[in-house]
Amino acid sequence: CEILGRWACDQYYRVVIASSGGIMCMINAMLLHPSHTGVQSHACIALGNLSANSCNIKTQIASMGATGVITNVLKNHRGCPVVQASACFALKQLTSSTPVQQQDKKTEMVRNIFSKTINKE
Repeated sequence: CEILGRWACDQYYRVVIASSGGIMCMINAMLLHPSHTGVQSHACIALGNLSANSCNIKTQIASMGATGVITNVLKNHRGCPVVQASACFALKQLTSSTPVQQQDKKTEMVRNIFSKTINKE
Protein backbone atom coordinates (compact mmCIF):
# COMPACT_ATOMS: atom_id res chain seq x y z
CA CYS A 1 0.00 0.00 0.00
CA GLU A 2 2.87 2.38 0.73
CA ILE A 3 4.31 2.11 -2.79
CA LEU A 4 0.86 2.47 -4.38
CA GLY A 5 0.36 5.59 -2.30
CA ARG A 6 3.54 7.10 -3.68
CA TRP A 7 2.72 6.15 -7.26
CA ALA A 8 -0.82 7.47 -6.86
CA CYS A 9 0.57 11.01 -6.76
CA ASP A 10 1.30 10.75 -10.48
CA GLN A 11 -1.62 11.14 -12.92
CA TYR A 12 -0.41 8.33 -15.18
CA TYR A 13 -0.07 5.84 -12.33
CA ARG A 14 -3.44 6.87 -10.88
CA VAL A 15 -5.07 5.59 -14.04
CA VAL A 16 -2.92 2.45 -14.09
CA ILE A 17 -3.67 1.62 -10.44
CA ALA A 18 -7.39 2.33 -10.79
CA SER A 19 -7.78 0.34 -14.00
CA SER A 20 -5.79 -2.69 -12.88
CA GLY A 21 -7.58 -3.57 -9.64
CA GLY A 22 -5.35 -1.59 -7.30
CA ILE A 23 -8.26 0.04 -5.49
CA MET A 24 -9.88 -3.25 -4.54
CA CYS A 25 -6.48 -4.66 -3.51
CA MET A 26 -6.04 -1.82 -1.03
CA ILE A 27 -9.57 -2.19 0.31
CA ASN A 28 -9.05 -5.94 0.70
CA ALA A 29 -5.74 -5.36 2.49
CA MET A 30 -7.54 -3.03 4.90
CA LEU A 31 -10.25 -5.62 5.51
CA LEU A 32 -7.79 -8.51 5.94
CA HIS A 33 -5.49 -6.61 8.32
CA PRO A 34 -7.83 -4.38 10.37
CA SER A 35 -5.46 -4.06 13.34
CA HIS A 36 -2.29 -3.35 11.35
CA THR A 37 -1.72 0.38 11.64
CA GLY A 38 0.77 0.49 8.77
CA VAL A 39 -1.60 -1.15 6.30
CA GLN A 40 -4.47 1.08 7.38
CA SER A 41 -2.47 4.28 7.24
CA HIS A 42 -0.76 3.60 3.91
CA ALA A 43 -3.95 2.37 2.26
CA CYS A 44 -5.82 5.50 3.36
CA ILE A 45 -3.06 7.72 1.99
CA ALA A 46 -3.01 5.76 -1.26
CA LEU A 47 -6.80 6.02 -1.67
CA GLY A 48 -6.63 9.74 -0.90
CA ASN A 49 -3.83 10.29 -3.42
CA LEU A 50 -5.68 8.26 -6.04
CA SER A 51 -8.80 10.36 -5.73
CA ALA A 52 -7.03 13.70 -6.15
CA ASN A 53 -8.53 15.69 -9.03
CA SER A 54 -10.40 12.76 -10.55
CA CYS A 55 -14.18 12.46 -10.33
CA ASN A 56 -14.08 9.08 -12.07
CA ILE A 57 -11.62 7.56 -9.63
CA LYS A 58 -13.47 9.07 -6.64
CA THR A 59 -16.67 7.47 -7.90
CA GLN A 60 -14.89 4.17 -8.46
CA ILE A 61 -13.41 4.20 -4.95
CA ALA A 62 -16.73 5.09 -3.35
CA SER A 63 -18.63 2.44 -5.32
CA MET A 64 -16.28 -0.21 -3.95
CA GLY A 65 -17.23 0.68 -0.39
CA ALA A 66 -14.04 2.45 0.61
CA THR A 67 -15.75 5.25 2.52
CA GLY A 68 -17.30 2.74 4.91
CA VAL A 69 -14.00 0.94 5.34
CA ILE A 70 -12.20 4.23 6.03
CA THR A 71 -14.88 5.25 8.53
CA ASN A 72 -14.30 1.95 10.35
CA VAL A 73 -10.58 2.71 10.40
CA LEU A 74 -11.36 5.93 12.27
CA LYS A 75 -13.44 4.00 14.81
CA ASN A 76 -10.98 1.12 15.24
CA HIS A 77 -7.80 3.20 15.57
CA ARG A 78 -8.89 6.03 17.86
CA GLY A 79 -5.62 5.89 19.76
CA CYS A 80 -3.34 6.19 16.74
CA PRO A 81 -2.92 9.76 15.48
CA VAL A 82 -1.10 8.68 12.31
CA VAL A 83 -3.94 6.39 11.24
CA GLN A 84 -6.51 9.01 12.21
CA ALA A 85 -4.76 11.65 10.11
CA SER A 86 -4.43 9.28 7.15
CA ALA A 87 -8.10 8.30 7.29
CA CYS A 88 -9.19 11.94 7.56
CA PHE A 89 -6.98 12.79 4.58
CA ALA A 90 -8.59 10.03 2.52
CA LEU A 91 -12.13 11.10 3.43
CA LYS A 92 -11.29 14.74 2.69
CA GLN A 93 -9.94 13.84 -0.72
CA LEU A 94 -12.88 11.58 -1.52
CA THR A 95 -15.44 14.21 -0.57
CA SER A 96 -13.79 17.34 -1.93
CA SER A 97 -14.57 18.88 -5.27
CA THR A 98 -12.16 18.65 -8.16
CA PRO A 99 -10.91 21.93 -9.70
CA VAL A 100 -13.40 21.51 -12.55
CA GLN A 101 -16.28 21.02 -10.11
CA GLN A 102 -15.14 24.06 -8.11
CA GLN A 103 -15.02 26.15 -11.27
CA ASP A 104 -18.49 24.92 -12.25
CA LYS A 105 -19.79 25.96 -8.81
CA LYS A 106 -18.22 29.41 -9.14
CA THR A 107 -19.64 29.84 -12.63
CA GLU A 108 -23.08 28.81 -11.41
CA MET A 109 -22.86 31.28 -8.51
CA VAL A 110 -21.94 34.11 -10.88
CA ARG A 111 -24.84 33.18 -13.18
CA ASN A 112 -27.26 33.16 -10.24
CA ILE A 113 -26.06 36.55 -9.02
CA PHE A 114 -26.18 37.96 -12.54
CA SER A 115 -29.69 36.62 -13.21
CA LYS A 116 -30.98 38.00 -9.88
CA THR A 117 -29.47 41.37 -10.68
CA ILE A 118 -31.03 41.43 -14.15
CA ASN A 119 -34.42 40.27 -12.83
CA LYS A 120 -34.50 43.07 -10.23
CA GLU A 121 -34.13 45.78 -12.88
